[in-house]
Amino acid sequence: MGTPLINVVDMPDYSSFIVPATMKRGPLAISVSTSGASPAMAREIRKELEGLYGAAFGKYLERLERQRAHVVRSIKDAAERMRFFNSLASDKILKMLREGKTPEIKAPRKKAGRKGRRKRARGKKGVKPKTEAQSA
Repeated sequence: MGTPLINVVDMPDYSSFIVPATMKRGPLAISVSTSGASPAMAREIRKELEGLYGAAFGKYLERLERQRAHVVRSIKDAAERMRFFNSLASDKILKMLREGKTPEIKAPRKKAGRKGRRKRARGKKGVKPKTEAQSA
């Protein structure tokens, strides 16, 4: 049997672990710890963070999470994909979220490759064949 898990909030030397002050907004989780020096300070900092990161952050990240797999499939180039994801975390986006707005996530359209393209009917040497109406 291992060491028992003990947490004495006001006596960190007697604790085998500390519980950070944590806030959640959908997939966003932020934890604050003072390593036992001041749980009250950690709690106050967490309250401050709760004001900075409101419900709009959670909603936005939930939508982003649903779009992520589609984006990864749609944008094959890693550098282009990174630029796209970085644009979704820009200063402009953060400002909108702090104002309580939920920004639009414009997922890229899947680019049709050679297989998905329709070919136009062409005659010899790339010339379009005439229809019956054009021939008459």
